[in-house]
Amino acid sequence: MGLFSGGGKMGNGDRIRILIVDDHEIMRDGLGVLIRKYPSMEIVGQAATGTEAVKLAAQLCPDVILMDYAMPDMDGIEAAGFILSANAEVKILLLAATLPRRCIDSAIGAGIVGIVLKDSTFDELATAIKAVCNNETYFCSRIMNAITGRYVKHADPDCMAEAWILKNREQEILRHLSNGMSSKEIARQIHISPKTVDACRRQIMDKLHIDNIAGLVKFAVREGITNL
Repeated sequence: MGLFSGGGKMGNGDRIRILIVDDHEIMRDGLGVLIRKYPSMEIVGQAATGTEAVKLAAQLCPDVILMDYAMPDMDGIEAAGFILSANAEVKILLLAATLPRRCIDSAIGAGIVGIVLKDSTFDELATAIKAVCNNETYFCSRIMNAITGRYVKHADPDCMAEAWILKNREQEILRHLSNGMSSKEIARQIHISPKTVDACRRQIMDKLHIDNIAGLVKFAVREGITNL
C-alpha cells in the first residue's frame, strides 16, 4: 500500500497544525484529503516551492511541516535549514521517493527529525507525525537501515557516535572548540552568547557520550570536522 493508502485515527488532544510542501499539486491535494480524516490534525497551508515554504512557515508557525525533498528552486533540506534557523520548535518530516545516504546525513544535520519514503503507507506517515509532535524522531525502516548500516560500518570502540547526530550549528561550535577557541571567542565569531556556547558544548558532549575536551577534539579529527 502506498502513501495514499491506509486510515485510522490518532488520539484526542490539541490539533496538530500541518504545512504541506510539495511541488506536485496531486501530492499536496492527496495528503490534504487524508490528513483531514484525522480529527487531531489540521492543514494550515500548502506550498509548492522551498522559497514559499520558508515564507509560509514564518507566517503560519505550524507544528509540523511535511517537506518534499526534490523541488525545483531549493531542495527540502535547504528549505528546512532556513526554516529551523528562524524557528527551532517546528518539526520537519522529509518526504522522498528515494534518498541517498549523504542526503540522510545532511537532513539530520539540518535538524530534520523524521524521514518517510513516499511508498510508505499513510498510517506510517500519521505515526511519524504523532512521534515528532511528542519530541521523538521517526525514520521509516529503509532509512533507519541506512543509518544503522553506516553506524556499524564506521563504529569506533573509543567513540561509538557519528557526526550526523550533530546539527550544523553544533558541528560549527565543535570545530571552533577543537581549534582552541574559548566560549567568548566562539560567541563573537558566530554571534551568540557565551552561555549559549557553553550549553551547546554540554549538549554535544551528552550526544557523543564524551566527558572531556580532549575526547571532543579526537572525535572532531576523526570525523573531519577539524583539520588539526
